[in-house]
Amino acid sequence: MVAGDCAYSYANLTGLNGEGVYIPLGFGVCSHFESLKVMDRMMKEVGGNLDRIIALHDFERWTRFTPFAEVDGFKIARAGA
Repeated sequence: MVAGDCAYSYANLTGLNGEGVYIPLGFGVCSHFESLKVMDRMMKEVGGNLDRIIALHDFERWTRFTPFAEVDGFKIARAGA
């Protein structure tokens, strides 16, 4: 699942220290309550497996996935396996 703007980083889903408390988006213009409900639904949809979520705004996103090929300098990784 691509998180898009529903979770900017994995910390939104895991908490700052991995304590499991969702962190609402600080710059979101929507209701924080609705944002937290969306994060909860995302986690339920993937069965709590963060390896099935790509947080596009997280700088560490690609360290979670092992590249299996490279084409013209672009690494290709398998996500959600």
